[in-house]
Amino acid sequence: MLRSGPQSPWARAALVVFSIAVVGAVIGVGAEEVSFRRAAVQDEEIYARPVDARRGPSAAEKAQVQRAVEGLPPYKDAVPEPLAVDFLGPKAPIAAAWFRTDDAPDTVLEFYRGAFLDAGIPTVGDRTGPSSGYVGYVNPRTGETHLVTVVAEGGKTMVFPSVGSVEGLASDGATFPEGMPHPEGASKPMVLTFRHEGRVEVSVVSKVVSAAGGQSVRELVAFYRKALPAQGWSLDAVQEEQDEATLEASRGGSRITTLLRRRSPEEVDLYVRLVGPA
Repeated sequence: MLRSGPQSPWARAALVVFSIAVVGAVIGVGAEEVSFRRAAVQDEEIYARPVDARRGPSAAEKAQVQRAVEGLPPYKDAVPEPLAVDFLGPKAPIAAAWFRTDDAPDTVLEFYRGAFLDAGIPTVGDRTGPSSGYVGYVNPRTGETHLVTVVAEGGKTMVFPSVGSVEGLASDGATFPEGMPHPEGASKPMVLTFRHEGRVEVSVVSKVVSAAGGQSVRELVAFYRKALPAQGWSLDAVQEEQDEATLEASRGGSRITTLLRRRSPEEVDLYVRLVGPA
């Protein structure tokens, strides 16, 4: 895990949830692009139709990119392009851009991490998977999160600089959604709900706190192996290591993914993503 300098628990949570929101948008954009490509192949005549040539980004797109990269150093000679702006609604202002590089994800993350450390900025980051991760910081004066998310794809690394806040989407009285089992000792969750195209996506961030030597990741996996079927979920896949595990389950038209990751002897991070019909 990339980590340096003091950072409040709320700032760390903001980074995690903000990263989930940005990566979720990226995945959604990618899925739409794949669907478009499949449709285009079935109708090759569209390529023969005249297309108005564009002479570069509009003033609004330039402003969006400038907003997304604010507070971030430029990466070599990369030229970010606009991706999305305020896609989560007025309660969560976000501007995101993107660019592609031949450099490995770790190279990109270490570049930004080093730049933040050189500027004396407390930095938090994480590798959310073998081909993805993020690094960034929260500005204590504005409350905005400045983030760089990376995803390896096709031998390249997609880089998504962004700035914004998702605190407005988090409910102070948030609880685990109905039908989402959670172990004893799980902290009050941060819950984000997104609705799009007849589907609902719920992202939950929590942690399981116990005394040193308490519940292990393996014991928590055992809990979910029983709790998910008990609530009607069909357990589809389990990937388990010493300090990390992923469980996938389905129920009707819904799917649930649970990630457990050992943070310290006393804490296990808990990330849950539930996707189903609206």
